Amino acid sequence: MIREIIGLVIIISINLYIHLAGIEMNLLFDLGLLISGAFLLGELFHRIKLPKVSGYLIVGILMGPFGSNAIDIRMAEDLQFIDMITLTIIAFIVGRELSIKRLKKDIKAIFIYTSTVIIVTFIAITLFSFWLYQVNPFMGPQSFRNTLIIAMIFGFMALAKSPLTTVALLKETGAYTRTPLLILSITVLKDIIVLICFAAFMALLKGSGNGGMAKTSWEIFGSFLIGGGAGALSLLYLKFIRRQKLLMLLVLAILITIISKALHVDNLLVAITVGFIIENFSDLGEEFLDDIEKIATFIYILFFAIRGINLDLNAVRNTWLIAVILIVMRTIITYYTLMVASKIQKDPPNIYKYGWSGFINQSGVTLAMALIISNTFPQFDALVAICISMIVITDIVAPPIFKRHLLKIKKLEEEI
Repeated sequence: MIREIIGLVIIISINLYIHLAGIEMNLLFDLGLLISGAFLLGELFHRIKLPKVSGYLIVGILMGPFGSNAIDIRMAEDLQFIDMITLTIIAFIVGRELSIKRLKKDIKAIFIYTSTVIIVTFIAITLFSFWLYQVNPFMGPQSFRNTLIIAMIFGFMALAKSPLTTVALLKETGAYTRTPLLILSITVLKDIIVLICFAAFMALLKGSGNGGMAKTSWEIFGSFLIGGGAGALSLLYLKFIRRQKLLMLLVLAILITIISKALHVDNLLVAITVGFIIENFSDLGEEFLDDIEKIATFIYILFFAIRGINLDLNAVRNTWLIAVILIVMRTIITYYTLMVASKIQKDPPNIYKYGWSGFINQSGVTLAMALIISNTFPQFDALVAICISMIVITDIVAPPIFKRHLLKIKKLEEEI
């Protein structure tokens, strides 16, 4: 622990000196400081039983535009491509966790939990948000239709979750027992369903007819199509060449990132599909995962540190109260919805007693949805700010709680 603290003090001192002296450094140097600082704080957090990803996020915040500004907005934009590549690689891992063999064992439970959470949470948060807007019309007076649209958008936002954080915490805790894997499966399936429904909802609101629906359909189903093609090519490479698999993995992530942007598909869905295909249609899935594991820590550091840089703390200042109210209500609804579903499924209480914390962290899909809203309805800027506040707050608060609960679940289920 002493070494981590000394290392952090040195990096903070260098950062402060550069900032106070007004010295302009290049992006590569700042990226080196970011990675080193994130690694050290992550290790320090791990020693005190906090998630490493929280340490990575905090270093990103401290070095970003809303902290010391060592990495300013222009530099943050330059890091977006790296961010997308790391997201793609982590999504490979998410896809790999969706083993058909394992999913078959829990298919009934996954269906019950996913459908119950989607239906109950969406209706409850939509109704609550509609009432809340009557009490606090934060965007001024709106028609019944617009108020309902705002409420439904919050309903969709409440369903979105970050499977990337779940995967990172599963790796850190080693909690690969039934309930954590069930949480991951529910999260991924729920996010895919929500993304499809939300995209269709926004296309209908834009009133662009068949053209809008065609574009939306391509963004979703085109992602699966391209992911299927990339997965098939990966299988051929792994079967016949099998050399430089790590290099192949990095090249594949870069190509998926570039092609997804060029063809207007979702690189997260593309990469999940690739991981899913390799896991279920090849006996080389374990080798594939081993190659990812070699660079996993570095990838997690980059991804979560860059996410920390991009967290908009200004949005939190003006909208934190509404965001907190919605997060608390969403948490309560999630807890009791999981309780009802577990009674139907006749499962032990682990899924709702501790598993609720696995559905709180947002980011990922939520951020993508917020960007869609911003582009479609520029007048809903206050709503977007609330969504970003929810992302910032849950990104910081949720991982420590979820990690603690994962360790409890792991202990309980390993004793059975």
